[in-house]
Amino acid sequence: MDELRKLGQLDGTKRAGEATDAASSASVSALNQGLAASRIGGVPNPGSEMLPPAHDMPVSHRPVENESQAPSALNLLAFMEGLGSSKEATPTQEAATKQTDPKAVWARPNVARALAVGGLLAGAAAGAFALGPAGLLLTMAAEALAFAGGVLISKAQQQQLEEANKQLHFQANHDPLTGLRNRGSIFEFLGIEAEKSSKTRAPLAIILGDLDHFKSVNDNYGHLAGDAVLREVSRRMGAVLRAQDAVGRYGGEEILIVLPDTPGGQAVLVAERIRQLVAEEPVKSEVGSIPVTISLGVAAADNPVNVVQQALVQAADEALYRAKREGRNRVAFSKYTG
Repeated sequence: MDELRKLGQLDGTKRAGEATDAASSASVSALNQGLAASRIGGVPNPGSEMLPPAHDMPVSHRPVENESQAPSALNLLAFMEGLGSSKEATPTQEAATKQTDPKAVWARPNVARALAVGGLLAGAAAGAFALGPAGLLLTMAAEALAFAGGVLISKAQQQQLEEANKQLHFQANHDPLTGLRNRGSIFEFLGIEAEKSSKTRAPLAIILGDLDHFKSVNDNYGHLAGDAVLREVSRRMGAVLRAQDAVGRYGGEEILIVLPDTPGGQAVLVAERIRQLVAEEPVKSEVGSIPVTISLGVAAADNPVNVVQQALVQAADEALYRAKREGRNRVAFSKYTG
């Protein structure tokens, strides 16, 4: 009689072990599908590699095979992180996946979610079978915490990624020394405004400024002092401009300013105000105060029909050289007739 009872207990233990193994395999499969979906539609999680079947793992890396334990909370946490970060894939991404992966149907977000839910239910059932009601409650609590943690981690990673993208975009479009737009960015802005002005017939003006005798500043005070002058002049220019205006570093010590919806007469006043701000107070540096002046050329299309940005810049450049020839530290104007 005792032997029959022992055989019955062994048989029950064996069945519980088989149920737990089946639940673990289902959870691993669901995890792999969830992670695949996150690669397609969401931000990849660091270290989110596919898990091999348990029988392909090294012995030291296999899950603990103990019939008295519920599914591992760590494995559930890793699974829920992948689930929380998965998002809907775009049509283009799904099409690319279908072409490259014959099993892409299993990596679709909806299918992955269904498999994930199935894995969760299987894990809960295994916990209930192995440990009874207490195991069910513990398993469900662990899964809920893992899900919440995965969602929070996913949101934090998304915010970090967005912030990193903003920083990269700023660095790609701005001069690292002055913080102004770089040459490519300011010309892109000018091209957009020139096209807009041609369509709406709104006036458009630009100012091209060049620091006077800047080579002497570098020679007499050093290049670090010259850098300080460029930064301070850029700051003073920004104090005059509106939010819709744009200023960029055109070349070494040359600055290009774009003034949308601004006629020539008003642009000359803006240039004169910049000239005064630059010249009225020396720039302070570690080697002493450095007097600085600037010459500016203004070009404007008051009644544009077809604004060509290269021709507008050429007109401002001619005005700038005229200001240099006439003695520097002054503003010259050139009307654009395009």
